Amino acid sequence: PACVRPNDMLSPDLDDVERRLLRGGMVEWGGPARCTEEMAVAMGFASVQDLFDSTRRLAGAIAAGSALSAADWLRVLLATEVVFASNTIGSGHDWTNTTGLSDAESLLALRSVQRKFAGIGSLLGVAFGTPYRRP
Repeated sequence: PACVRPNDMLSPDLDDVERRLLRGGMVEWGGPARCTEEMAVAMGFASVQDLFDSTRRLAGAIAAGSALSAADWLRVLLATEVVFASNTIGSGHDWTNTTGLSDAESLLALRSVQRKFAGIGSLLGVAFGTPYRRP
């Protein structure tokens, strides 16, 4: 959708590699990544603790192919983009070893997911960009 609301439920058509990528994008925050409060808020979570508390639910829903809210999908996408690419705050160089996904296949899958989620960017400045308050 071109414009979505934070609570709109979405069930994107993701392949197995895309699901592994997004699940890894959440789980990695509990591994080699080092999140700050500010980064957690920038990614749409209330805090680092909220990121950690949300990981099991989000990673489980991704693996199961369940619908998530548009806001949840945007959180997952942002968390994955940061943890995959950044060696400063994310997994960076450790990504391949800890997820089993090569950089090349991860980047291809990430670009595919970004295309599939193009409409959720409309949430920036609405549900994201300031401390997120759950409805």
